Amino acid sequence: MSRTALHVSPHPDDEVLGCGATLLALRRAGWRVVNLTCSLGRDTDRDRRRGELKAAETVLGLEGRVADPLVDIGSADDLRLAEDRIVDLVESTAGDIGADLVVSPHPQDAHHGHAVVGRAVARSAPFSRWWAWGLWRDLPAPNRYVAYSRSSMNRLEAALACHAGELARNPYQDALIGRGRVQAVLGAERVAGFGSGPLSALDFADLLEERVRTPSGWHLARGHVVGLGELVDPDPDRGHRRPDALVDGVGDGP
Repeated sequence: MSRTALHVSPHPDDEVLGCGATLLALRRAGWRVVNLTCSLGRDTDRDRRRGELKAAETVLGLEGRVADPLVDIGSADDLRLAEDRIVDLVESTAGDIGADLVVSPHPQDAHHGHAVVGRAVARSAPFSRWWAWGLWRDLPAPNRYVAYSRSSMNRLEAALACHAGELARNPYQDALIGRGRVQAVLGAERVAGFGSGPLSALDFADLLEERVRTPSGWHLARGHVVGLGELVDPDPDRGHRRPDALVDGVGDGP
């Protein structure tokens, strides 16, 4: 049975820079992946960024949705009001598409717009599994390592190239490659334990913090290696056992 993931993106290009390889992995595993974008940035940039976003989503094979009305998540905006609006937006979208998994920035990501999205997702329902990524700050407790190949990096670079206006401002393509390599090397020890060896022979990796909802709230997921198609956990107590590396390889598929 096909499953659905909702990625909550603060801005256009976060669908690539946040954990684009993970979204590709989900698509290749047969998941429907909906990318919900909360903001299009400054008023003068919105038409450009909407077009760039649509092109990037096509490259990645994502189903795109944009908040209507857009959510104001700038540093000078009322971020508490924005958080409440995003809670409503996430809950309505997740319910509408029947999301089995929600993916978003971590609430402690250093960018104010990313953090407000992460806080809103943490407050939202009705989903029970959440993957958080960190771009502007390292994740506090990564427990999922998604290895990917040069072929997948090529696809990410093509998607990021669609955001030409943002790349003219800052060379994010360099950050995409460098971050993927650093996470492949250092992430292995962060997830599997310091002193461990490589988790994959692939060149790049995404790191995520997976949480599951229990009656007492969100808890870090722990357990054996799971595949992308095996997210429904039949053992609710498994989340409290000793953690092992959670590894998903992304090969050279389409």
